Amino acid sequence: MNNEYAKFFLNRKVDIYQLECIELSHPSFSNTYRVVRNDDRGVYVQHSVGSGQIFYEYLPVSIQRSGMLGDLDQTLTVSISGLGDVLPDEFERVIEGQFPDVKPTVNYRIYSSDNLNAPMHYLLGLQLAGVSMNHKAVTFKAESPRLNTAKTGDIFSLDRFSGLKGAV
Repeated sequence: MNNEYAKFFLNRKVDIYQLECIELSHPSFSNTYRVVRNDDRGVYVQHSVGSGQIFYEYLPVSIQRSGMLGDLDQTLTVSISGLGDVLPDEFERVIEGQFPDVKPTVNYRIYSSDNLNAPMHYLLGLQLAGVSMNHKAVTFKAESPRLNTAKTGDIFSLDRFSGLKGAV
C-alpha cells in the first residue's frame, strides 16, 4: 500500500471519502467510458498534477478487487449498470475494427474527495479478460497482462536450489 493511500485512512476527516473511478477504452470504441462509483453528481479529476480535468459520470458500479492494493497480480471484477445497451455495439466495433487483437484497457483510480488533482492509488493498463452483458448491466473481469508469456523465467524448487530450504 502506498504512503498517500495509507495517510488517507489514518488521517482523514469524517466528511472526506474515497472516489473509485473506472476508465474503459479501446482504439475502436466510439468513446472512452469513464465512470465514478460513489459520487452521484459525477466528478472532474486530473490523472496527474498539471494535466487537464476529465469528467467521470456517475453510474451504479460494483468493484471487487482481488488481493492487496500493492499486489502486482491484481484483478478487478466490475459490474456497471447503465452500459448494457451501449457496450455490445462497442465490442462489435472491436471485432470488426482495425484492432481486433487488441484487448480493451481498464484503468482504475482512487481519489480522495478533498484532492482531485492526482489519484491516491491506481492500476493502469489492465486488460479485459471476460465480459457478460444483458440489457441492464455489463460485468467484466480486468487483469494485468501477463509479463512473462514466453516462460523464460526460472522456477525455484528445492531440488534445484537447496539453499531455499532455510527460507521455507
